[in-house]
Amino acid sequence: MIQSKDVHQGLPAQEMRDWLAREYYRTLDEGACPGGKDDYYVKEIAKLEKALKATREMRAIATVLEMHGFKWHDVSDEVVDFADGTNPEYVGFVGTDKERKARFK
Repeated sequence: MIQSKDVHQGLPAQEMRDWLAREYYRTLDEGACPGGKDDYYVKEIAKLEKALKATREMRAIATVLEMHGFKWHDVSDEVVDFADGTNPEYVGFVGTDKERKARFK
């Protein structure tokens, strides 16, 4: 076995190699992709940015619902053209609990 301080001993540019080796390991430890190939992270960041945008939109929608005393209700089992697959665009129901009960008996 060899000591860490001796890994590059006797090789040209020993100090540079030691530094590069430490920094490479440090960046891996911090989550970098080996070799600096960032395709994975670019895709993950794009997904997270999309999720963040949707979350901000949801917050705005939730605020408007609350301002009007409404809730969003899942009525997918009670909307015939969605339940049978003839209409892929699902709407849901926005209103109070009382309105939902009256509309979907």
